[in-house]
Amino acid sequence: MVGQDPIAASLKHPALGDFYRLWSTCRQGGAMPAMSTIHGADLAPWRANLTVIEVKAVGGFRYAFYGRSLREAFGVDMTGADLTQLPPDRGAVLKAEYRTVVQSAAPAWRLYTAQFDGAWQTWERVVLPVADEPVAGQAARVGWLLVAAYRIDHPVSMTT
Repeated sequence: MVGQDPIAASLKHPALGDFYRLWSTCRQGGAMPAMSTIHGADLAPWRANLTVIEVKAVGGFRYAFYGRSLREAFGVDMTGADLTQLPPDRGAVLKAEYRTVVQSAAPAWRLYTAQFDGAWQTWERVVLPVADEPVAGQAARVGWLLVAAYRIDHPVSMTT
């Protein structure tokens, strides 16, 4: 369909669709929303599967929040940790993804299968850019990334 949002069209998990719609409704004039337009209570339905990442001025990334379901799935609480604390192979993939979102100020989506603790798992995730609070005379800067990720027990067909 002409004009259809490619991210919205790609999302398979219903919770991710709702999460993306919340972010979209906070946008004004197509720009990424500012953190002040997204309230913690608004994020409650996704809290267990949510990661809030602070984009550091020097290009690094810090986990400001790491949801319970993610802690349980991966056996670690990344809250307060820097992305560099992840194993290098995983960290490199995430760093590239996060940098792309920051540089483009546009969301990213992926459905992927990887081995975690010896077991193959399929996950769907969306990374949404959120602006720092605006400063007069300056362009909006991506200051935060909202990441929601859900395990897919039965891989979803990419053709449906």
